Amino acid sequence: MAFTWFSKAANLGYGDSAFDLAVLYERGEGVPQNLQQALRWYDKASTAGDREATQRASLLRSNLSYVANQ
Repeated sequence: MAFTWFSKAANLGYGDSAFDLAVLYERGEGVPQNLQQALRWYDKASTAGDREATQRASLLRSNLSYVANQ
């Protein structure tokens, strides 16, 4: 249920909802875990001015890069 509402609001440009959607994807809560989708939504929240999203996107990007290079 949360995914549906966060998704609708995030697609309308609400940064807080983009952040919340990213967290759901990162943790796999209510949706299959998908780190690429999490990064996508963190980036959108970051563009909307969310500093925590900027930090999480950076950390996630480095973790994905590390895994890809293993």
